[in-house]
Amino acid sequence: MYGLLLENVAEVIRMNYGQSQWDEIKQRAEVTQLQFVNHQAYSETYMHRICKAASEILDLSRDELMYKFGETFVHQMTKKGYRDILRVLGRNVRDFVNGLDNLHEYLKFSYPKLKPPSFIVTQEDFAGITLEYKSKRRGFTYYVKGQLEAVCREFYNTNVMIDILSENIVSDMTNISYRMKFDNTLSNTSDDARPRSSLRNDLTISNSLFFYLFPFNVVFNENMVIVAVGSSLKTIMDDAQGRAIDEVFTLKKPPITLTYNNVRNHLNNVFELSTMDNVGPDREEQEEGSNGLALRGQMVLMVEWQVIVYLASPILANLEDMKRAGLFINDLCMHDSSRELVLAGTQQSVEMKLALSQEEQKARQLEQNLKTLDKEMKKTDDLLYQMIPKSIAQQLRRGVSPVDTCKLYESVSIVFTDIKGFTKICSPLKPTDVVKLLNTMYTLFDRFSDQHNIFKVETIGDAYMGVGGCPNENQEHPVNALEMALHMVMATGMITTPNGDNLQIRAGVHSGSAIAGIVGMTMPRYCLFGKSVQIANLMESSGMPDRVQVSEDTKKLLSKTTYIFEKRQDKIQFLEREMTTYFVQRPLMLDEKSKREYAHVQKLVRDTEADADFTMAAD
Repeated sequence: MYGLLLENVAEVIRMNYGQSQWDEIKQRAEVTQLQFVNHQAYSETYMHRICKAASEILDLSRDELMYKFGETFVHQMTKKGYRDILRVLGRNVRDFVNGLDNLHEYLKFSYPKLKPPSFIVTQEDFAGITLEYKSKRRGFTYYVKGQLEAVCREFYNTNVMIDILSENIVSDMTNISYRMKFDNTLSNTSDDARPRSSLRNDLTISNSLFFYLFPFNVVFNENMVIVAVGSSLKTIMDDAQGRAIDEVFTLKKPPITLTYNNVRNHLNNVFELSTMDNVGPDREEQEEGSNGLALRGQMVLMVEWQVIVYLASPILANLEDMKRAGLFINDLCMHDSSRELVLAGTQQSVEMKLALSQEEQKARQLEQNLKTLDKEMKKTDDLLYQMIPKSIAQQLRRGVSPVDTCKLYESVSIVFTDIKGFTKICSPLKPTDVVKLLNTMYTLFDRFSDQHNIFKVETIGDAYMGVGGCPNENQEHPVNALEMALHMVMATGMITTPNGDNLQIRAGVHSGSAIAGIVGMTMPRYCLFGKSVQIANLMESSGMPDRVQVSEDTKKLLSKTTYIFEKRQDKIQFLEREMTTYFVQRPLMLDEKSKREYAHVQKLVRDTEADADFTMAAD
């Protein structure tokens, strides 16, 4: 499948639902391409995966999506310069549909790997046309319907109603029958209406002249026996006359059984036949069927002769193909463009390959640039999300005012920590040692915040503040905040200063309501406001080293847990009232789970210290 189809799908989704939805669809469909190149072939599964993901995310049926993709594809094709090709296929809807099977032949020069479907008119009357679609692709029923209706509406100013009569799969071929309802009064399909010659009044030509004018024709009768072949064809296949046509040729297109009646019913289609036997001077040395001659042309019913004449031309891309077939320029027709096409084909083939190569190179460079840009944007986003929660950042990108991001949260848990005697610890240390110490500790705390779904609000000096249940609300925030505080206390005891002293921190947790949002325009930060922030800070500042102090409100939310709460004997003063607080610890369990947890924290400390050493050395 060429990127032309897939890029149209991407454009439809981006225009109608936004870039963010397309990114989500790509991720679910496991599509890694940042952009589809029109002339590049991609896996056939891409369309199905994208459509499935889009159906789930956009809450639309697959049929609705495929119809929309097909309908929009027509509009995109007109923008890409294919409008004239679509318009000159016929004077009206009837002519267009009858010549539809030939459309892909005109596109093969630009898309050489194209595997075209087949469109066959099986019935025609004054009320419309019955069209049969055959393809090895599955799932394009409504895609084709959307294309047909869009072409008829846009190019022929005709509203065509299309019904799907049947759909079945035979072997690997999908067969779909459409009924196109429109005013088809131009239809005139009876045999009596076909032009007939009068031997008495019309000019006649001899057989030899006819076969000279059409050197690659094949004449066969109702028994499908070859009566005669053109002069050039006879030079390379002198044994064809008198044999059954299906013994000499293989039908490549259209996908029908090669019978006399079938051919008569498909006179509007382009026929491709290929010789079963090799042709050319080296045919005896080549593998059987590897160098057959392909012909393309139309079938003409000769009523007077009671035969069908296949008026064809050889499919020769360049002089090399002609040489392999054992043909020469003078074997081709003089009255059409066969000779010019073959001679120009070699030069145009080289030019086209060069142009396509350059386009592919530019496309690869563009894709590489887009990947680099995507990586840099991801770095920018990661940095932004470290300062501002992702959900809030996305609101700001949509143009929401910073003030409007502020929101009251009824229940959050706030954790504060502070190093005991930090000023005294730092006084004998070098500035670089202080930075390394804080970097080790805060990097460790950041890992705990990710582990326990706590948002890091800020760090000021040796103080660390985090919040659970905000901006992503959840019911587990008291447990998350307390677990993080306990881990912080445990880990800090494993960190030693350059002088060999162990660190000690105070930790406090309080649960309550708070207002959170963006403050400021320069270096905007996500901040918390309210009495709960003050109480949480008080829990830390009035606490004891290596212990976690919580408020009465937090203890109530943790009443159904197994934590051990030790009531503090003295009361804490807050705004002229006394508060009851508690020190918290886990139950003493020397089981495997506790040992694993301790070992896990110990490993995190070692890894963080090693990373800090490496960073400082690199600096």
